[in-house]
Amino acid sequence: VTCTVEGTLIDTPDGPTDSRILMDRFESGEPVYFTGRKQPEQLIGAEWHWVSQVERLTVGDQTFECSGSHTVCVDGQHIWCSRVPSGTLVETRTGYAVMHRETLQKRCRVLRVHLFGPSHEYSAMGVLTHNAVKSFTT
Repeated sequence: VTCTVEGTLIDTPDGPTDSRILMDRFESGEPVYFTGRKQPEQLIGAEWHWVSQVERLTVGDQTFECSGSHTVCVDGQHIWCSRVPSGTLVETRTGYAVMHRETLQKRCRVLRVHLFGPSHEYSAMGVLTHNAVKSFTT
């Protein structure tokens, strides 16, 4: 289950959008689409929940925080970011970049999403992720 910290910019067909705004739109019944690998992926389910530990990811020039079960794409496999060593090359919307990771002990609200589309992939801060984990180990 991929979860980004409240306020993270999610890539949409209209440009990067704050996750709080996307959740407000979704809850009001407005169709919400995330930018997928090849085409937009429709948001069909979303919920906030609390975590007591987050991962701070820096990929290229982008830094954001997420749950440890947020996935990144490594060698074609979506792997929990908490299990990917810092310094690993991960897939982005524009190619590949080195990911650095730091574990933080802090209570944060994160957004869990469920997408309908052919790949179930989307990008948060330009980093490809998946809303169903395919692999847990590197």
